[in-house]
Amino acid sequence: MHISISSKRCKYELDIHGKYSVIGGDSGSGKSTLYKMIMLWEAENKAIKASCDYKLHAMAINENSSFLENNEGCIIVIDEYCKILREPDISTILRKSKNYFILITRKILDFLPVSVDNYYEMKTSGIVHANVPVYPRFKNRDYIGVKTIVTEDKRSGYLYFKDYYDCDVKSAHSKSEVVKYLIKNKLIDPSVLVVYDAAAFAYQAKSFYDFCNQYNVQVLDWESFEHEILLNYPFNEKLTQDDSSYLYESLEQLSTCVLSNKIRYNKSSLTNCLKKEFTCDRCNRDCEFKHSRTKPRTFSINENIKNISAF
Repeated sequence: MHISISSKRCKYELDIHGKYSVIGGDSGSGKSTLYKMIMLWEAENKAIKASCDYKLHAMAINENSSFLENNEGCIIVIDEYCKILREPDISTILRKSKNYFILITRKILDFLPVSVDNYYEMKTSGIVHANVPVYPRFKNRDYIGVKTIVTEDKRSGYLYFKDYYDCDVKSAHSKSEVVKYLIKNKLIDPSVLVVYDAAAFAYQAKSFYDFCNQYNVQVLDWESFEHEILLNYPFNEKLTQDDSSYLYESLEQLSTCVLSNKIRYNKSSLTNCLKKEFTCDRCNRDCEFKHSRTKPRTFSINENIKNISAF
């Protein structure tokens, strides 16, 4: 989704994806000016010009949740001083709303599943301001000498690594505990592979990147376990944040729903057909994804991650 808004003095060119986008960064970077320009444009100030792929609204400071109920299918811009962010059930309000959101705030909103790719700062070139992701992704996918794998939690992704790999697999129990767990257990060297779901890790990214600047662990920041499984045979389905629209809070949530519909996947456990020792010839279900593999597939931890699949 693209937003362009301009006055004689400055211009904003924004590209956003998925339900939640957050613009943080330092004071003076142009965040507040963006919000004020949208407000002026909505008030039909002729000095402001704007174009957007969807209806664009800036939520007034004292507006309540009824505003969201009366506006659907829009991009809603919320400033950090807006009253609605102080609502005790704000996570439920935003989740149920059929809108996209741009949140202009330096406050930590870790109750929202915001993608690492969707946490932005404003960068300026001349009079043009653009939103740029704060955190680069870890692009390496060749893992060598891994002795310990640490995952966010103890659900399906953790169980997957436990099932497939002959190394020590540990859980940090939650994404907010990853850094504390690594330091407490002295898991701070290149033999450690840290796995997390980038689709909802934006508010943990700073502490983790600070950790990585100090310690040289290996990192797998896939979108989510479910997304990775869908990328591989026999599904070969590449989902993006643009596929999720405003109906899903994250790409992880969309991928989980799609995988569940295909193979009765359960996030809290490892479904039989994703297990290493399970083969399709042992399954009595009528499934469109049945195929000819009759032997358990084995993996090496040194394999490129794009080849990891339970099928």
